[in-house]
Amino acid sequence: MKEELTRRAADYVLVHGLLDGSIREIAKHIGTSHRMINYHFGSSEGFWEALVNEIRNIEIERSRTYFETQDASSLNTVSKGWAYFSTPEYQQIFKLIFELYVKTLRAPQEHEAFARTFVDNWITLLSERISSDFQLPSEESQSFARLRLACIRGLMLDLLLTHESEGIAKAVALYDAMFANYLKHR
Repeated sequence: MKEELTRRAADYVLVHGLLDGSIREIAKHIGTSHRMINYHFGSSEGFWEALVNEIRNIEIERSRTYFETQDASSLNTVSKGWAYFSTPEYQQIFKLIFELYVKTLRAPQEHEAFARTFVDNWITLLSERISSDFQLPSEESQSFARLRLACIRGLMLDLLLTHESEGIAKAVALYDAMFANYLKHR
């Protein structure tokens, strides 16, 4: 039952966001009660942890599946990743990620695991790919992975707030040109 509630909550939140951040509100929309969530998860924190882990797993699995179907050479640019991340479906995930960031910033001690894993899992995934594609040392690949992740998330925040897709596409192309220039001259 715990797994089913987690999945239903994740499915709901991925479409509708966190609403007011209330477990009661989420519980109501997935056909249960706050009391039953506390019963199954032991506490509100247990529920949030399970929900965040489920959403993170969904995000990474969807992305991994997408990128595995792409030509390896096409993944060497942020532009190719941006084509996926800027879709309306993935924008919903980013909205939720940003809501979770705010929740974490407001109570960092309660959500430290979220903060570490939501960044670290992506750094690992991207740095492995960058290291393999460009034959860069691990430390350098990790730095570029962090920069690429920050670039994508920053541009997504810009897109969600301004809807300036043309200007953002130019910024993505500029990032790719700067990275290519760096590789050419290193």
